[in-house]
Amino acid sequence: MATEAQLRASKKYQDKHKEDVKFNTKKSHAKWFIKNSDISRLDDLKELRELINSRIEQLENEK
Repeated sequence: MATEAQLRASKKYQDKHKEDVKFNTKKSHAKWFIKNSDISRLDDLKELRELINSRIEQLENEK
């Protein structure tokens, strides 16, 4: 259980770093979806692979 001081510090960090917190939350959700074999299906993972490969190619071409 977190102490009051820990909760305040966490809230302060989240308020100060909103974009980082949002990014890390979305990244965590994506990783959970991929790793959770009970919910992710093969067609879902193949679609994600295509999206990821497309994004990688796009970023590499920006260099």
